Amino acid sequence: RIRSRGTAFDRGENEDGVACVGAPIFDSSGMVVASVSISGPIFRMEEEVMKKYSDLLKKVVSRISSALGHGS
Repeated sequence: RIRSRGTAFDRGENEDGVACVGAPIFDSSGMVVASVSISGPIFRMEEEVMKKYSDLLKKVVSRISSALGHGS
């Protein structure tokens, strides 16, 4: 599910009271070499906000991955 969506969500599973959206960065060979995430307090990271950040992260990691040669 995470692979098909392109982002991972964490709502307090790792750190109580903290929510996070993360996405992988790929190199030219298609390997994950890094990731980017956005974190905040759960009370500010409602489902709609998490979706918005997910969409933004996908754009950002796509640009970074392209700069590293992914998809060339």
